[in-house]
Amino acid sequence: MVVFGAGWSFTVGTDDKEVRITLRLSALLHSMLVEEAAENSRSLNGEISSRLTSSFRMLDLTDEGIVAALRNVTALTDGLFNMMMYYRDVDLDGFIADQSKEGNVMEKTEAVEYILREYLSERGYVVEPPDRRRGLEGL
Repeated sequence: MVVFGAGWSFTVGTDDKEVRITLRLSALLHSMLVEEAAENSRSLNGEISSRLTSSFRMLDLTDEGIVAALRNVTALTDGLFNMMMYYRDVDLDGFIADQSKEGNVMEKTEAVEYILREYLSERGYVVEPPDRRRGLEGL
């Protein structure tokens, strides 16, 4: 067994395809993972493995991966620019001022996010992610 400190250790099994680790988690994070594992019909180990694996899939640092990421960023930027040009007649500053009078101080990006979330929520298209449903206090 090799110990890394702070609750991390691992044991290499007889085959090199699997490694066992010991991991300390807050009680809240553990319960969130257990609940999500049940919702996804996975074991706790399966849920943690799936989440860790997907986090690495997001990072494709090959030349092709970087080019693809740049294409995506360019497309997103173009789309946002086109959206801003299309909605330039919207009085976002007026909306922000009205919200501020009600005690909801926000920047333009927060205002757009708020409007979009409220609109989609009213129509049943918003599903709160686990971190917003429960909060991440104590992690």
